[in-house]
Amino acid sequence: MSDPPRANGELLFEKPWESRAFGIAIALQERGTFDYEAFRALLTREIDAHPGPYYERWQAALERVLAGQGLVLPGEIEARAAALARHHDH
Repeated sequence: MSDPPRANGELLFEKPWESRAFGIAIALQERGTFDYEAFRALLTREIDAHPGPYYERWQAALERVLAGQGLVLPGEIEARAAALARHHDH
């Protein structure tokens, strides 16, 4: 599996949402909400299947593992993101 981007040993986030997605996954794992090894396996498959920015793959894997466990409904995250985008456009 590809490791998160780092600079001088520190995690590197280019945009604020990347650190939030990372933090959400770590917090959920620490609370025992989902199996981190299952998440890592999904992340590896995401990276292999869809090369691109690391944290976009991270977010996709997180969404899939949460939906797979019934913690969010399919499409729920996209709908909420679209609603937030509409709200911020006004």
